[in-house]
Amino acid sequence: MRRNYGIAQSAGEFALAPGVRAAADNELRELNFQASLPHEERSRGLQVCFPHVNRELKAEASWRIKPDATFRLSDGSHPKYLSRVGDKGRAYFPHTTTLEMLSDPKVNAVITEGKYKALAIAEALQKAEPKRKFAVIGLQGVNGGRHREKHVIPTADGGHRKKPTGPPNLIDDLQSVEWKKRTVYIGFNSDVASKKHASAFKQSKCAGAWGPEFVLAELLRAQGADGMRGVQGHQVPGHGPRFYAKGVSD
Repeated sequence: MRRNYGIAQSAGEFALAPGVRAAADNELRELNFQASLPHEERSRGLQVCFPHVNRELKAEASWRIKPDATFRLSDGSHPKYLSRVGDKGRAYFPHTTTLEMLSDPKVNAVITEGKYKALAIAEALQKAEPKRKFAVIGLQGVNGGRHREKHVIPTADGGHRKKPTGPPNLIDDLQSVEWKKRTVYIGFNSDVASKKHASAFKQSKCAGAWGPEFVLAELLRAQGADGMRGVQGHQVPGHGPRFYAKGVSD
């Protein structure tokens, strides 16, 4: 029972179809996660493992893990998820989001933050609109859909370091999607209004969404996306993925 406890509590049997699983220490070593986990955590129980599947090869290409128990890194942070050292940011595609959907701009796209939410929304949409197709995409955080190129810059002590500079670009997984004339729904956590830096956020008149969604919407528009929509109802207390699905399918 313990092996799938976190999965069952969050997304049910639907999450098991794309290969989401509880991974023990020996499997994580085989996947080369040693450098990402503190030494004392490497044999401390199970991690929920989310595979990123190469849609063309139909094979697992990389993974993100959610620790079974919270722990602290040397920098004082308490990460919710971990990637392997050196892995780039990826988009998460539930198994219902096929390569054909990503290539067909007539299929509406739904972008949210987090893998559990992406799975839950994909399941809710499948139940609410069984005859329609939706390309559901989960990002690694509200800024996970974009990145800046890293360039070597000099430091005050005479050394050098790599720093992200220049304008933001879509991550590779999003660059590979056909966006031209595609309708896109973007819905992240709607608690930004309560955060101390919320005053710095811009609100998009077109997307009806706060800062991170606005930036992502602008990058997608530059790729030709059309009919941008902002959806925040899934974070209203007392409502879940079904409420979100209703906002998308209406």
